[in-house]
Amino acid sequence: MEYSTDLFGREMIRRLLDHFRVYWEGIVAAPEQRIIDVAAAYRSRASSGGEWNTTETDYPADALIHELFEARPRARPRRWRWSMRGGG
Repeated sequence: MEYSTDLFGREMIRRLLDHFRVYWEGIVAAPEQRIIDVAAAYRSRASSGGEWNTTETDYPADALIHELFEARPRARPRRWRWSMRGGG
């Protein structure tokens, strides 16, 4: 599989492929189902198993949240970012 490593990390792609695999398994197992029903069954199963939103990560315990937020663009200077400047 090819993908932009600047935009997507390996873990993100792995999770995406896992989601597709589960959808296809549901479709193959019951082709008469509507896609929305396959998706609802998957979300229900994933949320009950704690798989849907696994976003925990390690971070420096001595850093403040705004310092971590400010350091992120410096760590990846070529990535897209936004700013709010000017009046309105």
